[in-house]
Order: sequence, then structure tokens, then C-alpha cells
Amino acid sequence: MSESKEATPPPVGSHATPEVTALLLATFADLYRQKVGAEEDVHRTLPFFGTALGIVIASLAYAAGRLPKWPDLPADKGNYAFDAAAALLTLAVLEAACVLVWISFAIARRNYERIGPEADMLARVEELQSYYDNQGKTAAARSADML
Repeated sequence: MSESKEATPPPVGSHATPEVTALLLATFADLYRQKVGAEEDVHRTLPFFGTALGIVIASLAYAAGRLPKWPDLPADKGNYAFDAAAALLTLAVLEAACVLVWISFAIARRNYERIGPEADMLARVEELQSYYDNQGKTAAARSADML
């Protein structure tokens, strides 16, 4: 038995024209390039950021070394000044540690990720398709509206 398999023509108005397809492909390619560029920008700025953070840590170490020893402090006012300076210095060291943790998260390698969850993108495309199908316009008319 030989059955001839004829390709069923697509429904009229359900496919985008080549111009619209090219526009969409260019848009998504540009979005992907921007995402990759943003990830590369992080790596380009690391030397400058690292230098600035090194200067901050060095100045914190210098400031910590300049604090007077506990027995050398005069009575109450000296203790209050020492406590305030030590608290601020501790906060600055914690901040520098947090910055190092966050920068390590920023430079960690990641696998390729789509711009959004695939199921959500497909649902949105189907919504748009049904919206435009319900308008009763042909594919050429829709393409003309987009271009």
C-alpha cells in the first residue's frame, strides 16, 4: 500500500513572515549578546574593584594598628572613644568581608539560562498568537503593523 503523504498547508495567517522572523531573531540575539556582555563587564572591572578593595583593607589595617592599647586609655571618655572606634572598625571589616562574598557570587560561572522559563515563554507566545488570530488580520497585515 502506498500512501502519499501530502504536507498539509499551514493555516492561513498563523506563521510570521520572513521579515518578522528576522526581526524577532535579531531582537533575541541582541538580548543574548547584552546578557553575555554584562557578564563580561563584571570580569573587566574586577582589577579596578580589587585594587580599591585592597586599599580599603590596607587602610583598615592601618587604622586598627593606630588604636591605642587598652591599658593606655584614660578614664571613661577614652574608653568610650575606643569602643566607638573599635565598633566602626569592626563594621568596616564586616562590610569588606560581605563585599568579597558578593563579588565571588558575581564572578561565579553559570550555565546557559534562557531569558525566562520556557513554559512561560510558550504560554505568552500562544496568548499572542490567539490574540492576533482573533483580530482577523492576515499574516502580511500583522507583519506590516510590526514593521
